[in-house]
Amino acid sequence: GLTMRDVVYLRAYLVPDPQNENRMDFRGWNDAYGQFFNTTENPTKTARSTVAVTGLYDPDLLIEIEAVAVYQQ
Repeated sequence: GLTMRDVVYLRAYLVPDPQNENRMDFRGWNDAYGQFFNTTENPTKTARSTVAVTGLYDPDLLIEIEAVAVYQQ
């Protein structure tokens, strides 16, 4: 029953994007974040870290995101 409003922390791992001159797509990550956080529907502005890495477990992925949410009873 948790939602994006319950997310308190995100950690994103970005790899070089071959379609972006092998640079990390920080703008794309920030745009995606902005679709779900700090919006009218979800005013939560979570803490987050972004880490540049050389690769992920699936070589076809450009980003991996870990989310920590709090369940309030």
